[in-house]
Amino acid sequence: MGVVDVPGHVDFIRNMVAGAHGIDVVILVVAADDGIMPQTREHLHILTLMGLRHGVVALTKIDLVETARKAEVIEDVRRLLKETFLAAAPICPISNITGEGYENFFDALNQVVSACGDRPCSGVFRMWVEDVFTIRGQGTVITGIPSRGMAKVGDVLRLLPCGLTGRVRQMQVYGENSVEGRAGECVALNIPEIDHLQVKRGMVLSAGPETAPVTMAEGDLCILDSVRGVIEDYPEVHFARWNGFSFWRGWRCWRQPP
Repeated sequence: MGVVDVPGHVDFIRNMVAGAHGIDVVILVVAADDGIMPQTREHLHILTLMGLRHGVVALTKIDLVETARKAEVIEDVRRLLKETFLAAAPICPISNITGEGYENFFDALNQVVSACGDRPCSGVFRMWVEDVFTIRGQGTVITGIPSRGMAKVGDVLRLLPCGLTGRVRQMQVYGENSVEGRAGECVALNIPEIDHLQVKRGMVLSAGPETAPVTMAEGDLCILDSVRGVIEDYPEVHFARWNGFSFWRGWRCWRQPP
């Protein structure tokens, strides 16, 4: 199991969305002294739209508040999570200073993780590029979390949309040498035939010709209940990486008649 720390500040929401597609279980962190913040709601909305189904709430800094305040924040959090995928999630009060509550927190987290099934490894391998660098004597290393399928050492992968190809020479999964990387795992692929300067975050590595870049896509736009204002015809929509999409451009769309 790998842990991905996503930023909580509103200015980093774009980075949060770009890296959250590989998450299966969320730990929603709320500080007892601050309570629910705007970014708490934003993260919850994003994770809900991404289709997450498993999680646990960590109520931190309980050493800084009185018992009444802790109970108040727990009640606020429970109201916030009502009718979301975290409605039944355990809320675990903990303190980094005293260590209080950590045993119960780890027990709850283990139960949630155990209830989360493995990602299917069937279908065409696809991995969205999260980082790229070069190692002297080994060449380009591309990291990410595959969303589908699996790749093995020796496989030929194609970088989209540029179409460059290369063979996987070495591979690491969670920092350990491996011969295969599967959907949902943190994978680093050594592909020396691809120049690291031509690899950008948000590109995709794919096996086989089944996956190809397109210039037009069709989708459904879901408007959250919290959104205020009127949605006019032909609004400009901002797309982020989510289940196969990875671009930051303005798109024009229209409403379908009721």
